[in-house]
Amino acid sequence: MAQKFVAREHELLIKQVDDAVAAQGLHGDEKDWYYSSKDDEFDRLCNTFPRIVYGSTLVTACSFFESSLVDLCKAFDRDSELVKVKPWRDLSDKGGGVKNAADFLKANFKIELSRHPHWETIIDYFKIRNCVAHANGDVSLMRGGEVEGAVKCHEGDGISVDVDNRLKFGLEFVSTVIDQLAALWPRLHAACSKDEVLGPRYWPCSLGGP
Repeated sequence: MAQKFVAREHELLIKQVDDAVAAQGLHGDEKDWYYSSKDDEFDRLCNTFPRIVYGSTLVTACSFFESSLVDLCKAFDRDSELVKVKPWRDLSDKGGGVKNAADFLKANFKIELSRHPHWETIIDYFKIRNCVAHANGDVSLMRGGEVEGAVKCHEGDGISVDVDNRLKFGLEFVSTVIDQLAALWPRLHAACSKDEVLGPRYWPCSLGGP
């Protein structure tokens, strides 16, 4: 959807410029000058605009993933029938919602998200997400070199850092992120449904229920 949106806006700008050239009957140098006068608009559309669209899509995907995971943990935390070794309120906020959720599930139910084959990849995605959300994609504003390390690990998925120290990615990378985030949920479902504490109560589908 994001790719179609960007492509549609690009086609619309080209049509607007071509129509203006035809309407004014521009030829030769005048035509070239008019097209050159639109360079800034094309740059915004070809570079700035896609970065905003794909960056927003990445942030949204990660935010939905994080909030869903946190909501699941808080639902478990509120259930008075479940004995919690480590309540949600006792978790540190330093690791962020995703890591807190992993700590909560491990401490209370021995469900280890870190054993998911792509867990470290997901953590890398959140480092990249934080750079987009808090530094407008400028890796030089993020401390510790964590973002650069994350990018280097996933260059084959269509992400890089440009000459201005900004993250550069598009449809390929965002699609990969969404697929990897989605892949964790079936594994988490299986872990909960087979767990003797959580399964029968929270996953009735595993028992043939509705």
